[in-house]
Amino acid sequence: YVVNHLILLTEALKFFLSNCLEFYTTGGKLATSIKENIIDVPLDALKIIVPSLLYLCQNSLLYVALSNLTAPMFQVTYQSKLLTTAVVSVIML
Repeated sequence: YVVNHLILLTEALKFFLSNCLEFYTTGGKLATSIKENIIDVPLDALKIIVPSLLYLCQNSLLYVALSNLTAPMFQVTYQSKLLTTAVVSVIML
């Protein structure tokens, strides 16, 4: 498989499922919700783009690491993400 295709497929699936959930939550008024929350307030939508692009980059690097590291080394480095987040949270707070 190609990493880019896998990432694109998972992101498309998440987009579809989030739209289904929003459609269900708003009682079928998905278009109205998109207009009110994204189109009418573009600055808020732009604020969300930054973390989402960082998340996309993280997913891409995750698959690259998975293909280049052994399974135990990948698990150790992947689990260290939680420890690093905790340490940074304590330092920032």
